[in-house]
Amino acid sequence: MTVKQNYHSIDVSQILTTAQKEKDEGRRCIQICCTTTDDGIDVMYSYRDFNGFSGVENFVVHGLSKGDEIPSIQEFFPSQFPFENEAHDLFGINVTNMKLDFEGNFYKLGEDAPMTVISTEQLKRKERAKKIAAAMKAKQQKQNAQQSPVAKKETSSPTQQSPGTNNKSSSEKKGE
Repeated sequence: MTVKQNYHSIDVSQILTTAQKEKDEGRRCIQICCTTTDDGIDVMYSYRDFNGFSGVENFVVHGLSKGDEIPSIQEFFPSQFPFENEAHDLFGINVTNMKLDFEGNFYKLGEDAPMTVISTEQLKRKERAKKIAAAMKAKQQKQNAQQSPVAKKETSSPTQQSPGTNNKSSSEKKGE
């Protein structure tokens, strides 16, 4: 049996209203899942109705950073305390207003937020992307400088004449 899954992007400010709406519509939160991506940390909230026939609605907050804050949904779904404590302990996301908060002791870890450590390949991709972005920015700045009005004015300005020479154009001289 295949389960239909829908994905929706939301921002942090929509987490609580989404949780309230999903609860009001008879769904339960079945998981909160964090993933480290090239753009940061994604937090996905998955909801399913109680009979399980309507599929899964996934709401994803993209691109968070270690230390960012998200609100707890434990007031609507108390069973989500393990996932929220994991988000804090493993990814360094600060979950505010948790009803059951282990205060960083849900897991005994050897390092802070170990799931935010990126692989060598991810680091190489990020560095390569930064170099490409810097090169493109420099190229754009160079093109803008060549096309700017100041640059055009400087290239089309008349050559300086020595003091005491006549600055009139040849057509102005004819009219004298």
